[in-house]
Amino acid sequence: MELKENAIIVSDIHYHPRYRREFLTLLSELESSPPPQLILLGDIFDLLFGEVDWTISLNKDVIQRLDRLGTKIEVIYFEGNHDFNLGNIFNNIHIVPISKQPMRLRSGDIDIFLAHGDFQEGGIFYFYRRVIENRYLLKFLDWIDTKLGNIIIKHIEKREEQKEKCYQRGKADIRFQKERGIYIYGHFHQNRGIQIGDSLYLLLSPFACNKSSFVVKLKRHGICLEKYEFKDSE
Repeated sequence: MELKENAIIVSDIHYHPRYRREFLTLLSELESSPPPQLILLGDIFDLLFGEVDWTISLNKDVIQRLDRLGTKIEVIYFEGNHDFNLGNIFNNIHIVPISKQPMRLRSGDIDIFLAHGDFQEGGIFYFYRRVIENRYLLKFLDWIDTKLGNIIIKHIEKREEQKEKCYQRGKADIRFQKERGIYIYGHFHQNRGIQIGDSLYLLLSPFACNKSSFVVKLKRHGICLEKYEFKDSE
């Protein structure tokens, strides 16, 4: 796949109908003036799990708007640790699961790898991701939660609402990737570039913290991410 000039990249929105509604403003602008490509680098929703019906109905309006935008432009959605198993939710969006990340996109002779970023975390987090992504387990938990009046998912929702979204995830612990290129990650809630060997790692600042989104500008020997400016309210 190709990374296109003037594509919009955004990560870690953590949208919920009660908060981070600035995302609706961004969507309105993209709908009225579509970019050639929209890249969503994970954690776009605070809670969206493919087998948990409550999270789908909660975000139904934005899901429909994104899917509609996918009929006009190319939308690539990288699953994060807050939004996964999305293949049956969207019809017009290219979904990249954690198992396919980082995914290579080309820009001329340059290899650009994109991922939410949590694919390289190990330990307890790795075990949690592999367990919670199991479709049968999620369906079973959703069945139990429905019987209990959604008390489990509502507890998780309340806990996520209270979390601080502007924190940085430690020192980022970027693992060296064998293939040389430019790597663009969300997840770490940072705003910096790290040069490791012949590869450049760009860690994006989270939309949830400062409404950050970026425009891709292609250069002869690389790319530049310029800040995308949009209105503060809808």
